[in-house]
Amino acid sequence: MASILTALLSLFILQASPTAFWNAVVNHIEENHYQLVVTGKIFPDFYVHTMDTDFIGTQLSVEETDGIKVVGNPVEEYEPADYKGETVVKGDYVLRQDLEIDGDNVFVNGTVTWSACSGDECRMPEDYDFSAGIPGQAGNDVLGAAGSGGKGASGSGSAKGLWGLILEAILWGFLMLLTPCVFPMVPMTVSFFLKQSGSPAQGKFRALMYGIFIVLLYTVPISVIIGLTWAVGGSTVTADIFNWLSTHWLPNILFFLIFMAFAASFFGAFEITLPSKWTNSADKNSERRGLGGV
Repeated sequence: MASILTALLSLFILQASPTAFWNAVVNHIEENHYQLVVTGKIFPDFYVHTMDTDFIGTQLSVEETDGIKVVGNPVEEYEPADYKGETVVKGDYVLRQDLEIDGDNVFVNGTVTWSACSGDECRMPEDYDFSAGIPGQAGNDVLGAAGSGGKGASGSGSAKGLWGLILEAILWGFLMLLTPCVFPMVPMTVSFFLKQSGSPAQGKFRALMYGIFIVLLYTVPISVIIGLTWAVGGSTVTADIFNWLSTHWLPNILFFLIFMAFAASFFGAFEITLPSKWTNSADKNSERRGLGGV
């Protein structure tokens, strides 16, 4: 069960990591004529499709409000790259959209949507929500909004980043303590360290090591797998493998069946028990002193 959760967490991190960096600004052309310029930097090992494609193309949408009117269609600027006969975008990508702005509007809001690909495998579409300041408007000191792409981008265009994802994972971890299969284990775990520790300091140390061992259990195996795939085929192969695991129907049906089996067991359809030899061995080893018991 732990290995499955570890794999799913790793897949979530890979899918949540941004594949492009975007920056949105509004330039004043003349009178009420403005131009929105959204500049993208596609990360190495990835490419995106243009707006005019049979695949999932890049899209730029601007929110029209009273006083903000979209004029014409977006214009793309990029250095064409080829992938199996299809024109794709790598590196720099610029989208321009003409606007007519009247009134006291302060920001232009919109969204860039794209699907990044690596080799033949493509991710789920990602969004970059921006709120670019209109120059010259009263009370507006912000000329643009920058941020990483992906669902992590907020209305102001900022992104969570790696530390934001780590903090969110920690918060979700605390919420998991309230689940029926975890919360009853808390008093049992506390009792274990209180009874086997000669002092409060020793109990805190063992509890800390217990937590570290759990973290290692969840991270080391998957890190080894990632390292091996990277050593064999590089980052592209690693991304392709985990993208296949997260998007292909076969592993998804397998995960579905596994979790449905656990759910049926929790509802009393049958009981999943380990062999008594394993259980007795684990209980015996847990009574050992020092870190071996932990």
